[in-house]
Amino acid sequence: MTDKVVSLKYGIPIAAPGTPVPELIEDLESLLEKARAGEINAIAYGVRYSDDLTSYRWVGVITRALIGALELAKLGMCQAEINAKD
Repeated sequence: MTDKVVSLKYGIPIAAPGTPVPELIEDLESLLEKARAGEINAIAYGVRYSDDLTSYRWVGVITRALIGALELAKLGMCQAEINAKD
């Protein structure tokens, strides 16, 4: 049944459980490098696990600017979902 499930971003098929997602790994490694260099001092994120469970977390001082960035991400995800249904 998972072969019919696609992501909201570009309609790309969702990876099977236990399959690494290269783009995700690259993004996380880039963020980790920036955090280690002191370039990032706060983060807020949502996670979708391979068993379809989700979670969220934030670390650091959350500002209005970061909340605004999350709202823009939410808007982009909603627009991607609408476009995927067309």
